Amino acid sequence: METYGDLKNLINLIQTKKKNSKIKGVAIDTIVGNIPGIGYIKSAFDFYKAAIKTPDSKRPNSWLKRLDVDDEMSAIVDDKVENGFLQSATKTFEKQPDDKKLNPDFDMNQEMIKYLDSKYSGRTLTGVPSFNLVKEDTFDKFLKQYSYKFDKGYPDVNNSKDKEKLFELVNSLIEQEEEKKLTKNDLISLIKNLDLDDKQIVKLYNRTKNFSSYRPIKTTLDRKKYNPLILKKFSKEIQDLIEDLPKNEVDDFINYLNNIEKKINFPTNKTGNLFKTLSATGVHDSVVNKIIYHTSQDEGKRGVGMGEVGMSLLFKNVGAATGKGDLSIDGEEFEIKGEGATLGDKPIPLSSVINDKMGKFDITVLGGKGGIEHNGKKYSMNSFSQLISDAYSLTKDKEEFKNVFKDILTNDNKLGNSVDLLFDKINFSSPESIQNNVSLMNFIRYSSKEGFKHFLTHDFGTNGPNTGEYIYVKGSPEEMANQLQLSGAKFERLTPNNLRPRIGFNKRLVNEE
Repeated sequence: METYGDLKNLINLIQTKKKNSKIKGVAIDTIVGNIPGIGYIKSAFDFYKAAIKTPDSKRPNSWLKRLDVDDEMSAIVDDKVENGFLQSATKTFEKQPDDKKLNPDFDMNQEMIKYLDSKYSGRTLTGVPSFNLVKEDTFDKFLKQYSYKFDKGYPDVNNSKDKEKLFELVNSLIEQEEEKKLTKNDLISLIKNLDLDDKQIVKLYNRTKNFSSYRPIKTTLDRKKYNPLILKKFSKEIQDLIEDLPKNEVDDFINYLNNIEKKINFPTNKTGNLFKTLSATGVHDSVVNKIIYHTSQDEGKRGVGMGEVGMSLLFKNVGAATGKGDLSIDGEEFEIKGEGATLGDKPIPLSSVINDKMGKFDITVLGGKGGIEHNGKKYSMNSFSQLISDAYSLTKDKEEFKNVFKDILTNDNKLGNSVDLLFDKINFSSPESIQNNVSLMNFIRYSSKEGFKHFLTHDFGTNGPNTGEYIYVKGSPEEMANQLQLSGAKFERLTPNNLRPRIGFNKRLVNEE
């Protein structure tokens, strides 16, 4: 990056989830490096806040490293003061002309000191520490306790004697804290003095032996780019799930997580079984079963389905979402759907529309147990595909019938352009063909809207077989729909009030036979 225009463009590309883009030939990921939470920003303010919070050890190898504030300074500056500085800095950056060159010597630390100096009348970190500038639980308490040791009542860091005395005090406190560190003997003594029954002893034993699994789980999810806001939550949930398993089985799982080079990739063949695939990891079935069934909520309170976090942990090429998808695979959006999942928006009730537009073909939707009537014959609501096929075979104006049905799918059911891609493939003499092609039209609508190029449906769910079976497809929306059809994907039966069927593996669902 060379100009403020480049900086503004970078922020915009990250906000719009276009991290695969480049700025002057350099990939965005290369520019931003490992700045925590950078993939989740929603504004320029969020960007600069993430940048100044970057741990000193993870500063990017680009101009962005100049936006970081030293960890020591950030640790003592009050959050409200820091946010005020960030708001001011954000406005300053945004006002700069796009063609203005970025200052190669820019220093965010100095900018913060200038801000404090101007905003709080000279009470900066290099002068008198103001009690409304620094955090009460760090700097203030220290000064209140030891102010009597300094001539001015506070350490003047411009005075060499004060600096020396300050460092001596800090080192002394550190040594005292180290002397107070707990030992294993302290832990053993504590446990011995606890009044526990047999069940509590077993629970405490399991919790203790599983204690060390947290860090490897968290490290793995961090490496997979999970949002820092939910990183600890997911790690603790997975740790809790495996708590009561035998130690050797948990140890094998942790060893697998730590051995990155030996981790397996998720296979891109179209069908398979997750349990059989994961047997190649060497991780015990008991562990796989626990973490594959994990569900939760993400930082936006959105549902995290079965298998999502488990797949991130166990497959090398699967990680946190990079955009709208549930996960990412090889760096691209990866959408996951469990048993009986809806594909985007809920179905639109169309009984009245069908009566209005198809009544001339002697079709009447009564609803409920009354079902549908055609030519004196009754059909159940979920026999809609059979009804359409029978009505088509009996009508004299077959082209008009198809035009009306296409209009309902396109405009009333709001499947849009996806109808044009598959409508001519419908064999109206076959109820199965009607069922399958309408279902796939809805998939194309959904995948086109969401923009993912990888899709997996599995049989885990509240009402699912839960055997681990899955279908994986990739490519354009039309290519993925074709692969789903060839792989025997099943969908909920069409009804007048559900022309956007769920996908899954349950016996009550159907595919083209």
